[in-house]
Amino acid sequence: MISVTVLFLAFSGIVILGYILNAFFAKIKIASILPLMLLGLIVGPLLHLINTSPGSLIQILSPYITAIAIAFVLFDVGLSIDIRILGKVIFKMSSFLFNLAIFTSILIGFTIWLLLRWNLIISFIAGFALAGPSAIIVPSIVKLTKINEKLRAALVFESVATDSIQLIIPIILFSMIASGNISLYSGIKMLFDFFVLSPIFGILFAFFWVFMLRQFPQYSKEYSWMLTITMVIASYGMAQAIGLNGAVSTFVFGIFLINIPKLSKFLEKYTYDIRKEFIHIKDYQREITFFISTFFFFYIGLMFSVYQFSLWILFVALLLSLIIFYARYLFVPKISEFFDKKYEDSEKIMATFNVARGLSPTIVATMPAALGINIPGFLDLLFITIIFTNIIMTIGMFFYAKKVYKK
Repeated sequence: MISVTVLFLAFSGIVILGYILNAFFAKIKIASILPLMLLGLIVGPLLHLINTSPGSLIQILSPYITAIAIAFVLFDVGLSIDIRILGKVIFKMSSFLFNLAIFTSILIGFTIWLLLRWNLIISFIAGFALAGPSAIIVPSIVKLTKINEKLRAALVFESVATDSIQLIIPIILFSMIASGNISLYSGIKMLFDFFVLSPIFGILFAFFWVFMLRQFPQYSKEYSWMLTITMVIASYGMAQAIGLNGAVSTFVFGIFLINIPKLSKFLEKYTYDIRKEFIHIKDYQREITFFISTFFFFYIGLMFSVYQFSLWILFVALLLSLIIFYARYLFVPKISEFFDKKYEDSEKIMATFNVARGLSPTIVATMPAALGINIPGFLDLLFITIIFTNIIMTIGMFFYAKKVYKK
């Protein structure tokens, strides 16, 4: 049993480690994400200092901790995006991310099928689960960089939008395996909910909350951040409850909340009295997001499980990670228009090494057990690939920082 003193020291140590790594990123050229994940892996699954076995408190709380982390991080990211810049990149990035995701998924799927001899559908489930960069890791990384706003918006949009491929397609394919068939209608509905209804829900929430802030100006000044973060949690929960995607809704909620004054002259005038509250919300949200994301990356490390580890699985995971990197290397020139000509070399490094996988493949990795489907090595392959892709991104960040912060 871990004493309260040790628990408090560990709690403080994780926050300080995250702060040091972020604060000295320009000097040590290592982002906090991979070290925190590895620390969680060491104290949990490897040394068993924290119980992470099935049925443990860590496992039971996983859906709730994940939901809170996603809601807070993506809302914060939304607050930092200029909607006019997002509008300039969204169509180009949509084409880029879908072409890259499909290409990557097919390459990974066939590689797994050839080397592990899994069922072809299972192989492509793993391929689609690893299709794109993480919607929680990428936003945290780009905040440490000096890339231009257009590229920043493009990379964040890509990471959030790719979740539709990483989660929806594996869910459809698993449903097909479990039931023997799948309705075309249900597949189309999932995509429609993700790309249309979830963003609309976030937009409506943003307008509703601006209206509420104006109706109660005194409370808005005193408690604007606390009330707003309550609404963030509510928007995520309500979206999930009615079958929409809470991550997309909170992301769009953040974008529109901060950008409503830019939509028209009328809205600019309408929000004039609460403009200072937007700044207040944004500043406080930055601090709480750092705190939550630091612990979440440590928590992801705790969630790793290696039950059927083998050197062959390790080799295949490494090969998949290199395929992911090479596929992205081939496609990145298609978004060169988003690079600042003055810093093109460093921004190309950032875009090319943006391969870190995270939450979505972690969720997909646990699906077979939940459905009663036995796929030896499935969970281990996805988890180890996640680690390797984060190592590759950390290497890329090192080269990026070395070029940007060179003396």
